[in-house]
Amino acid sequence: SQKTIAALRLIRSLHENGYNVLMFDFRNSGKSGGRRTGIGFYEQHDLTSAINYVLSKKSQKEVVLLGWSMGAATCLLAGSIHPQVKGIIADSPFHDLQTYLEDNLSVWSKLPKKPFTSIILRSMKHLLKIDPKKVSPIGAVKKGFDTQYLLIHGKNDVKVPYRSSELIFERIPNENEKTLWLTNYGHITTFAEEPEEYEQKVLEFLKKTFSPKEQE
Repeated sequence: SQKTIAALRLIRSLHENGYNVLMFDFRNSGKSGGRRTGIGFYEQHDLTSAINYVLSKKSQKEVVLLGWSMGAATCLLAGSIHPQVKGIIADSPFHDLQTYLEDNLSVWSKLPKKPFTSIILRSMKHLLKIDPKKVSPIGAVKKGFDTQYLLIHGKNDVKVPYRSSELIFERIPNENEKTLWLTNYGHITTFAEEPEEYEQKVLEFLKKTFSPKEQE
């Protein structure tokens, strides 16, 4: 798909600039197994496992996470509370799954908000064993270590309104380095529309975030 090609272009740029990159699919995504997508509830455990794999098996000391949409929210959830995650680049994350679904589930389900949103939320909790209240990036960033953040969001995003990134940004403690880049594009389309500027901002963030020894 076009988005996959765009991601690979960005990864190539990171690699050419001397950064090691691990790409992986969350459960029930791409070629990964599993039949359920947990909208971040289960995926935060997948991501923590990937972080620990890089630290233990690949002898890395510092990690920066980069994710889009649900992946961005998951990066905020898992990365903010992991001491060796030094930075998080989150493109188009939701801020809190419960309130996000209450307001926006109808965009994805294509069903009227009343009565279907509350029915689906109840089913999610009982059938899928997912508790949306435990998927709250806005809560996780408050508990961060000295994590640095780059939030990216399109003002014309109709799937995850850009207010989500604004709310997360406001909740990140002021002593943490944080940047919010709002663009005029849609849901996770900023890189496709502005690849050079996107690459530049990501590379600048990486250079600023990794300690000097890690960049040698």
